Amino acid sequence: MHPKRRLFEPPCETVRQGEHATAQRLAVQMPQAALVEIERRAMIEAGVDAKEKILAEARHKLAVIDDTVEKKREMLSKVD
Repeated sequence: MHPKRRLFEPPCETVRQGEHATAQRLAVQMPQAALVEIERRAMIEAGVDAKEKILAEARHKLAVIDDTVEKKREMLSKVD
């Protein structure tokens, strides 16, 4: 161990490896972020956002109707 190095300080190699790993992560994340932005713009341009909203509303209505049908089915089974 280096005489002036404190116990809590990592060796220089570890620091350099960490910096390298950070640089590599950023190098990968930057193009990915650009692709996500391109995809988002294309989806908005194609009107996918509006279609997703319509789909979510339809799913909600279907769930409400399904619940109503189940309740009516239970009532009918009790009557029989």
